[in-house]
Amino acid sequence: MSAVWSIAKAEMAWLSRSRLAQMSAGIFLLLLALSALTSTVFLSEQFDHRQTHQDEATDIFEDQPDRHPHRMVHYGQYVFRTPPPLASIDPGLDAYGGTSIFLEGHRQNAAMFAGASEGAAMVRFGNLTPAFILQVLAPLLLILIGHSGLTRERESSTLQVLLAQGVKLRSIALGKLTVQLIISAVCVLVLAVAAFTAGPEDTRDSVSATAVVLVYAVYLAIWALAVTSISTMLRRSSSAFLVLAALWMIVTIVVPRVAADVASTAAPLESAFARQMALATSLRALGDSHNPSDPNYVDFQSKVLADYGVETLDELPINIRGLMAVEGERQGAEVLARFSGADQDARVRQQEIIGVAGLLSPVLAIQRASQAIAGTDLAAYHRFLNTAEEHRLAFVQALNMLQATEVDYTLDKLKSIDVQAERATRVSADAWRSLPAFVFEPAASSTRIANAIPSVILLLLWFAGSTGLFLWATGRRNL
Repeated sequence: MSAVWSIAKAEMAWLSRSRLAQMSAGIFLLLLALSALTSTVFLSEQFDHRQTHQDEATDIFEDQPDRHPHRMVHYGQYVFRTPPPLASIDPGLDAYGGTSIFLEGHRQNAAMFAGASEGAAMVRFGNLTPAFILQVLAPLLLILIGHSGLTRERESSTLQVLLAQGVKLRSIALGKLTVQLIISAVCVLVLAVAAFTAGPEDTRDSVSATAVVLVYAVYLAIWALAVTSISTMLRRSSSAFLVLAALWMIVTIVVPRVAADVASTAAPLESAFARQMALATSLRALGDSHNPSDPNYVDFQSKVLADYGVETLDELPINIRGLMAVEGERQGAEVLARFSGADQDARVRQQEIIGVAGLLSPVLAIQRASQAIAGTDLAAYHRFLNTAEEHRLAFVQALNMLQATEVDYTLDKLKSIDVQAERATRVSADAWRSLPAFVFEPAASSTRIANAIPSVILLLLWFAGSTGLFLWATGRRNL
């Protein structure tokens, strides 16, 4: 162990004299620190911004005057997706999925106000965030600093001297690896500070922060092992750098891009136009729940009359228009759920295909693990969409039931032609002030970590493979 530490100290001394190493490490760490700081500030602003808009949207909805309940169904309301704390580390799909949805009756609107256009596979090269820097740029730093670790000793003939003095090749390589791991540890330390201080204090999650720090530590260790192994196996620094640069290019750019294209081809998404046309056709086939004379609701009206033991709609103790609105919204929600479910399933299949490609690139594995733990992955985005739809259906049906129970059927029929009838069908504004407010919170840390397990397993396989490569490279006799 003393030999390993001596080699590590000598390597650190050499790096301290290398302007390339100093400039590379300095620029990288400054970039990482600045990205962590700016991302944290931006997240804080986004958190306050979205929460403010959510409160304003809720106040506007609740401040509406006495109205007919169905007017409020179409008036609708906006709901906003509050970013999770670790979005400052890895925003994931937050920039590509919308942050707000307008909820109204009979419709399931798309999320709006995305920071960037949403692609078919919802995959992008990345923004200048701590996650992007650690996933893509940190390996480059390790390559620049460590590619000549063993090859430099060969080229200067000091390797043979060390071996002749009884120092084992593996000890020399471990010394070089130790320096790579120290540099990685500094990067992880910056990440840890950012992760444990991310978001408003009352929303911080130390369990998820610990998990995300650990997965990045494993990821950087994979690269440290790979860099040291390649440097041990090759005889020239230039050859080691070219091989490592090509490896970086393949696993960080080529494989993720090809995987996204393959996923888009294997599980294509229906075009927005075709989807809207098919959805409109399916909804139109349900009939018009606003019209008691609609033939699609004859059986429904007969069932209601039979349930109440009366023969005409005027004899009902309840407003059939409200009940039809409830039934129409229920049927429409089923159609909407079928279409949105098909779209979500296709996106999930794309992500599964990309996940399998994690066997070819540790970058894909760390991306999926990082986003899952941060709560910014596709599952979190779908959770927001589904939570918003549940809220939409709940408040719309509550308003429809108000029409059924609080609005007189006879007056309801006349409201479009009689001013007095229209005023009489208005319900007190207290009704919508008492409706539950929209609340969206990130999934529990245990759920997010569980979602990351498949990707973490891939990372551990890469770690095991890189460890095996290191042991093989340092155990060879032919130098």
